[in-house]
Order: sequence, then structure tokens, then C-alpha cells
Amino acid sequence: MERKVGTISRGIRCPIIREGDDIAEIVVRSVLEAAEAEGYEVRDRDIIAVTESVVARSQGNYASVEAIARDVQAKLGGDTIGVIFPILSRNRFATCLRGIAMGAKKVVLMLSFPRDEVGNQLLTEDQLDEAGIDPYTKVMTLAEYRGLFGANKHPFTGVDYLAYYSEVIEDAGAEVQVVLANHAAEILQYTDKVINCDIHTRKRTRRILRDAGATVIGLDEILTEPVDGSGCNRKYGLLGSNKSTEDSVKLFPDECEPIVLDIQKAILDKTGKCVEVMIYGDGAFKDPVGQIWELADPVVSPAYTPGLEGTPNELKLKYLADNDFKELSGEALRDAISARIKEKEREEKEHAEERRARREDMTEAELKALGEEARAKRTETMRERLKNFDREGKKLRLKLDLTNCRGELFYRRRHYLLQGMEVHADINTSEEVAVKGSVVGLGGTMEGIGMSLNGVVNMREAGHPVADLSVLVSEVDPSSLGFGMGIRDKMTLSVRFTGPLEAMEGKGFVHMKKLRIPGIEFRNVEGTVRWHDARLDFTDVTADVFGGKLYAYGDYDLDTRYWNLYGKGEGLEAAEGFPSAWLDCKVELDLTIHSSGSSRRTQYSGSFRSGAGTYRWVVPFASLSGTFDSAWHDLRLGNLEIDLGDGYRARAEMFRKKDGKAMLSPIEIYDADGKRASFGWKEKW
Repeated sequence: MERKVGTISRGIRCPIIREGDDIAEIVVRSVLEAAEAEGYEVRDRDIIAVTESVVARSQGNYASVEAIARDVQAKLGGDTIGVIFPILSRNRFATCLRGIAMGAKKVVLMLSFPRDEVGNQLLTEDQLDEAGIDPYTKVMTLAEYRGLFGANKHPFTGVDYLAYYSEVIEDAGAEVQVVLANHAAEILQYTDKVINCDIHTRKRTRRILRDAGATVIGLDEILTEPVDGSGCNRKYGLLGSNKSTEDSVKLFPDECEPIVLDIQKAILDKTGKCVEVMIYGDGAFKDPVGQIWELADPVVSPAYTPGLEGTPNELKLKYLADNDFKELSGEALRDAISARIKEKEREEKEHAEERRARREDMTEAELKALGEEARAKRTETMRERLKNFDREGKKLRLKLDLTNCRGELFYRRRHYLLQGMEVHADINTSEEVAVKGSVVGLGGTMEGIGMSLNGVVNMREAGHPVADLSVLVSEVDPSSLGFGMGIRDKMTLSVRFTGPLEAMEGKGFVHMKKLRIPGIEFRNVEGTVRWHDARLDFTDVTADVFGGKLYAYGDYDLDTRYWNLYGKGEGLEAAEGFPSAWLDCKVELDLTIHSSGSSRRTQYSGSFRSGAGTYRWVVPFASLSGTFDSAWHDLRLGNLEIDLGDGYRARAEMFRKKDGKAMLSPIEIYDADGKRASFGWKEKW
């Protein structure tokens, strides 16, 4: 039967939330009880949205005006402080302003006009026009404002905010001076200690002031850490806060991601349905009467499950019906629109493939930037999740012993299969976690013979676990780790990881009996490795190659599959490296390899020089030298010079072989007297 009802929105009545309540458990219970009472089913991809207010209440995330004052004093000194571009709100800002004023001797309050950032008006645009004032150039004192416009009250609240905010500052014991201006730097005429209170433009304002030499902090930098046991918000500070009492504010909820994940998991466990969950604050609509944007929070949603990532991507059905299919009706119209929806799904898949192809065309700098961005995001996500070790003061104390087990591990979108697993762990999340274990078979996204782990995680500092772990991974298939280029030669890594658990760094050794990359085979590869997130740096690498020795260093980025090798070869056999060149000599080589993980995008460059040898076993020479540059089916040799002995030299600017076709520039031969003769040939490809 065709579905007749589209999107349904339900408001779920919950108990009154108090500090310390398990908000995840309350939400899950309330949703399921409502479903049973009303006779509806929870379905896959349903969205459970929880208002930030009840989350903050459950967290007990409050702060007093005294805590605000102490933080302001500590960061700006407590003398004359400029407070610029606040919104006009008794609920949102007045209590914060009181705390700021308590931490200062004088407050220079600079307001934007005719409206604040979210649309609350000090006066109307018509009033500015009648007075002939350009708000982008005009700066007004309070006296000038009163002389021109008198007392203007907010159309909804009936509050004269210039008078009200002045009273708040004076009642807090500070002197007040009011300025109206729309350029941030204007505040520097009065003080160089500034709090910028704007929300969505805060980064630009802060940059302008700092570039002008000011000491400036934003509301998002006040109470980012507890002050004398107060609440805090590590990411947004006072932004998103609301008045709780005359002497305190309720802060924007902190550390919300574990909550949405807990709700999602509990619903899945109880119903078998995978829903999405979000915590939401203000919407983003504009009131058509008061011209006020309802977006005073720093973000619409401080936390949501991964399935809600992305931007709108939709078809306008009414547009299709009125335009593309205006001649159709009934079942024919329905079928046409259904076909268009399926076509869009197909196009999206094709676009995804195109995006992957564009990635192949990205420059080294672009790929490196992409890798750094991915690592930064993972580190931040890991840091937030690790805080859940000490969620609401709950600690773990247990011993874990596993023998001959089989396990699966999901980490950073990777899936590891663990065979013959033995683990012994002593877990105390108020002290440390000690673990020792081994695996005799690795599969999934890391294939290898086995792995061992031994070490501790120091949990004494709440929210900041520090690791000291030694890991040995034996004979791993590099291609399973994402090294690209189909490298399947076995690799053994011995690494010690130390530092914060969300961003551990590893140092150790790597060994490969054989490493084959396009055009070159290395043997007995050994070196030291530094592992930071998904980036590996190799140093002091040695390898046997072409009958000689290579000394090298390099790096590999697992996120972008971009790798580099910088090496110096000594005693290399030309006959092994270039078997078709008919050369018999020892060669020294400077080598650079850049690759983005495919043979097609691997480039070799460098220079070479040799000692005495022969060409085709019969033509002797004293030395040869040149440069080389090789890419996909394209070899270029340049600045070729052969010392033929007895003062004779042969030179050629370029030899190129591309897709099996060759070109040689003219060869110039000089005798001992410097006399020159030349011959050569060219062949087009």
C-alpha cells in the first residue's frame, strides 16, 4: 500500500529534569513510553531531537556572576574594559554583563545600531533616514543619541536597553560609558582591553581588534574552564548561555556527543531500529514583525549522530509537477516523479565517483592539507569521546582475562579481525589501565601473522588519559593498511606509543625482507619510524638495491596515500637497474620519489654518476653522469655526459622514452683538443 502520510513531528512529554539526572535514559524511556501509549512504532532513520536546555539542566552546567567576574579579571586585568556588540536581551546577556562589570572598574559599552546582530532594534532604519545618519560612518555618544532619537523601547519587551544595560553595569559597581558604532576598532579610542560579545561574526571581530594591537577575548573565551567549581563550556564559554537567576546563568551544554550516541545505542538495543539523535538549541528563522533572527546560540545543534552530517540535497516536487511534468497527471505524474528520484540517486553515486577522481588530481599541498584536516577532526572527536571515561564521576574497576578468543575491533572506519586473542587487563579508570595481550592472526583491514601489546594508560588526570604502550605487529600486508600501489611485501613494526590517548605518538623500528615498488626492488629494508596519528615518518632507512646500498628517509600519509622517499644509492650495478641500457659499471645515485599511492602518479627524479665501465661489454668509458626524471611510462634522462678516456667526451642534452617510443637529442663528441663532431637522430612518438 502506498504511504499516505509524510513527515510526522511529535512533542514528547518528559519528567521535569533536574541536575544529575541521566538525560539519555530519560529520553529513551519517554520516547518508548510515548510510542506504546500512542500506538506508533520507532522506525529506522527517525530523528530524536532533545532541546539543549534540558541537557544543560541535567549536567548542572551553571555559573555565578562572581565566577564570570573572576575569569574576566584574570584575563583582562579588571580596569577599563570595552564590551562591544552584545545582543539586546535580558535573558541572554544582562546577567553576563553584570558579571563582566563586577570584574572591571569601568565598562565602555559599544553597541551596534540600528539593530544588534540578531535583529533587536535600538531604533529603526526610518529614524536613521529622517536624521540623515549613515550607520557605517557615524559614531554617537549616548548624549548625541538621546538628542536625536530620545528614548526608544524595544517593540516586544518594552525595554530601553541603553538605560537598562547602563543600570546593570552601575549596580555592579562599575563606571559606564556608552558608545554607538559599527566598526570594531572604534573601541580602541577608549581602551585596548576588549570583550567582543558578537556571536556569529566573533572571529572576524576578534581578528580585527588583535591586528590593531588590542588584548581581546570573546564571550566564547570566558568560562572555558571551571572557576572555583563553576560550570563551564570548553568550546563556547558564555555563548549560548541563558539567565537562570539574577546571580547565575545556565551555560550551553558541554560534552554532548556521548549523550546522542548513548540514546542511539539504547534505542537500537531495545527496538532494533537505528535512529538519528540531535541536541538542538535555537532555530534559524526570522520573525517577520520584529525582524529578529532566532539564532542567539553559537550553533543550531551542539551534537548529533553521524547520520545527520551533510547539507540539504533534495528535489522540489512541486517544481517538477509545475514545470518538467506539467502535462502529466495521476499515475503518470507519480511514475515520472518516482523515476526522477531514482535518477537523482544514480547521479549522486556518479558524483561520488567524480569526487574520488578529482582527489586523484589534487596537488601534493592539497592532499597534505586534506590529511591534516582529517587528523585534526579525528583527534578532536577522540578527545571528546575519551571524556566519557569519567562521565558523571562514574569509574571502572575490574580485571579482564581473555584466552584463545576471537574478536572484532572497529576504529576510525576500520574493521579488524583478531584471531587467537589473549588479553589480560587490570582496569582502574581512577588510576591506570594496565594491559598485556597477543593475537596470532590478523584480518580485515589489517592482515598479518600476529600482534602483541603491552603497557599502561594513566587515568589519574580526569578527561586526559596518557598512554605508554608497546606494540609489535608481525608481517603485516601493507596494502591492507591502505599503503596503496598494491604493496604486499610483508612488514614488521615495533613501536612504542606515548602521550595523550587521543593523539598518541609512536616511535620504533620497521623491517621488510623485500619491498617492491614500480621499477625498483629493495631488500632487507630497515629503519626507524615515527607514527603520529595517520602519518608515518621514516628515518635512517637502509636497503639493498641493484647490488649496492640505499640510505634513505621518507614519509607516508595514510589519509591521503601520499608518500615520499629521499635516498642516496652507493655501489649500484647499472646492469641491474637498467638492463636494457647495456651498461656495466658501478653507479652512485641521488633519488627522490613522490607518489600519491598509484603507479600512474609516482614520479622519480635525481642524478647519477659512475666510475669506469663498458657499454655492450666492449666499448670502455671512464665515467658517465646525468639526471633522470621518470613518471608513468615516461623516462627522461638529461645532461648526459660520458668520459670516453684520453680526453674524449660525449654529451647529449636529453634522452626520452615514452610509451615505448624513444627520442635522443644530438650527441656531441669532443676530442682531447676540444674539436667537436656531432650526429644524432630523432623519432616522433
